[in-house]
Amino acid sequence: MLSGAALAALTLAGSACAAGGTASGPRAAADKVARDTAARGTAARDTSATVTRAQARQIFDHYVATMTTALAAGDRQAALSVASGVQGDMVSAQFTEAGHHHTKLPAYRYGAPRFYRPDTTSYPQWFLASVPRTASAPTTLTGVPLAARGQVLMVFARDSAQVPWTLASSAQLAAGQALPELALTSDGHAEVAPLDATTTLARPDVTGPLQATVVDDGPASAASRAVASGPLTTGIYSYLAKPVPRYAAPRGDVRQWDLLGTNYGQFALRTSDGGALVLYAMYLNTAVEVPAELNESSPVNPGPPINVPPDFAALLAPGTATPPRVQLITQFALTFAAVDPPATASSAKVNVVAIGGAPNWASAG
Repeated sequence: MLSGAALAALTLAGSACAAGGTASGPRAAADKVARDTAARGTAARDTSATVTRAQARQIFDHYVATMTTALAAGDRQAALSVASGVQGDMVSAQFTEAGHHHTKLPAYRYGAPRFYRPDTTSYPQWFLASVPRTASAPTTLTGVPLAARGQVLMVFARDSAQVPWTLASSAQLAAGQALPELALTSDGHAEVAPLDATTTLARPDVTGPLQATVVDDGPASAASRAVASGPLTTGIYSYLAKPVPRYAAPRGDVRQWDLLGTNYGQFALRTSDGGALVLYAMYLNTAVEVPAELNESSPVNPGPPINVPPDFAALLAPGTATPPRVQLITQFALTFAAVDPPATASSAKVNVVAIGGAPNWASAG
């Protein structure tokens, strides 16, 4: 567990991010204004109760065209006009990191999407697009390698008929993972799985907490009886427990982490075998600090320099002295997709199959 001071700072940061920013301060406020302004813009809208296949394609194409142009032009406001929620945080982080390091923004090419459209008359409305995507370069996220070309699960959503459809989250299938067959109605709509369903191994709305327990405590966790080992569970634990030497805690310092829930929405679709595909967001909080800071005691004497990962350096407040020598707190905003098997499946476990995300917040001292 993180110290009281560190956890309080991360909780406040998480609340600010859930409200629409990637950090506290003027930049977060500017990003929120950009998103609110874009929501009143001319992005694709429709007023029907259920999105049609043609409308889903129009929404997808509008997103791809707008985001492609925005990334090429370095236009943050245009990019945020088609991204919301945790995806908006991820996009904003990409712009911040590129600006800090004077590097190019990523570029993406998309193949033919397949749409899974729930038949719903209530808001928020949403649908899932499963699409092959090629990025300008491969990436590694929390120790998980993501190939430049991969299958991406993209959730598009809107909160009312008066706002445009935006991309709410995206997650790439990890190597060796595949999208399960999803249940469809006779008219071709995807079947929604209630988040409080009891017909699956775990209630879909506790999939994230179960994964978090394994990421926090490792294979010895009691939750490992219900959650499969793999790169997105025990693999993340191993990456956090034994980071590369450059980012390990300096001698005498303490390193801790927590995978926590967010205020962002969860989505779930039934699989053809009676299970569920669950899509959700989490915060991964990490703190490296001297023992006195951890224990909230005094005096707090500086320790050895703490190395700041490059992808978090851009998120530190201007004027922050680096490397810090007392404390470094970081936060990732992450998206996941997990397959929750039917309750009747013998020896089956929850399998986390996809991940997305970006650095979200950092503080040093």
